[in-house]
Amino acid sequence: MQSKVGRRVLFKNILNKEESKKYEYAKVNFDEDVTLNEKDLIDCAIKIEDIVLKKYGKMPEFYSHKDIISDHPELDHPETDALVKLSLSNCGGCTANIGLLKNGKFYVANAGDSRSVAYLKDGSTLPLSFDHKPENDLERRRIEAAGGFVSDNRVNANLNLSRAFGDFTYKLDSKYAVDKQLVIALPEVKSVDTSQCSFIILACDGI
Repeated sequence: MQSKVGRRVLFKNILNKEESKKYEYAKVNFDEDVTLNEKDLIDCAIKIEDIVLKKYGKMPEFYSHKDIISDHPELDHPETDALVKLSLSNCGGCTANIGLLKNGKFYVANAGDSRSVAYLKDGSTLPLSFDHKPENDLERRRIEAAGGFVSDNRVNANLNLSRAFGDFTYKLDSKYAVDKQLVIALPEVKSVDTSQCSFIILACDGI
């Protein structure tokens, strides 16, 4: 689950023009004369997002601000609709763990925390993937070089993976190449000679 601190950081990067210059997805023009201060607006948007995700799931096309506000008029604010839509449109992502059998070798390309392991004929096991976690030294160094931070083992106190497809919120800084962003989709590739293996498992904690 996303931490509240991380979500505030995410919303503030969208809302605050100075801090969000490097986040090119922040294209919403907000009214300067707001009736709520920034903190209240962000907390309001977080509450709406919680309701949206509980009611509709993560697909932003199902989001109806009017329906939410009719049930929760205390959360109505002219800026929250755009803020929540923008956040939802960038929140999805997934890992990948792909196997390729060729010329007597089994190759595994991994991005994220799905896993592959070979059970060898001598009774031992051989990991063919390693979790990409923000606290790992190599991942942390890339995240910090891209202007981010790792807190509670999460990218910007929010995402608990450092490599994944999607999660575009963390990949839109035009100053950096695609493999230098806060979160990247570049896989690590491992291989094993199939003559050594009894079987190989590819698994994840989802579908």
